[in-house]
Amino acid sequence: MIILIVLGGFLGACLRYVMTGWLKKYNHSFPLATLVINLIGSCLIGISAGIGIERGSGMHMFTVIGSLGAFTTFSTFAIEALDLMLSREHRKLLLYVSFSLAGTSVCCMLCYHLMKNIGH
Repeated sequence: MIILIVLGGFLGACLRYVMTGWLKKYNHSFPLATLVINLIGSCLIGISAGIGIERGSGMHMFTVIGSLGAFTTFSTFAIEALDLMLSREHRKLLLYVSFSLAGTSVCCMLCYHLMKNIGH
């Protein structure tokens, strides 16, 4: 099972690296890349739960723990929030923290329920 996590993690980390580089071309003053990546990852985790990927299965290890675990990043969110605070960009900090915390939770829940309802 470890190899599935490693392979998924490699894929997720590479995808995050590419997407971060691409998204940073369009915005330098707001941590948009991390926000978008975490929102997408939360949607995908909600979808995986909604379609019934069993926790502990090989698919769960590869997809959720490996790929999405490496793709999304809470530590980058935390350091970018700190950077906004230290640079006294309080409005951006409030928007970033609010959208990150509420947005990822809502995305996960909506995608979960969407997938559950598609199946019925």
